[in-house]
Amino acid sequence: MKRSLGIGEWVRRGLGAAILIAVAAIALGLDTSFLTRVSLANTASLEQGLLDKFHSVADAQRSRP
Repeated sequence: MKRSLGIGEWVRRGLGAAILIAVAAIALGLDTSFLTRVSLANTASLEQGLLDKFHSVADAQRSRP
């Protein structure tokens, strides 16, 4: 049997630990305090940019014969 763990096994363990930490944070309500600190003004420009991008792609597809 292999004595040392491969890199894949360490990645799986790390991801598992990250998921458990995220679940604990959600259970304690820490995610809501983070989300309330995120300003809507900061996300508005990102949202507008995405909408403009998707509208321009949709317009280009409609203009094709």
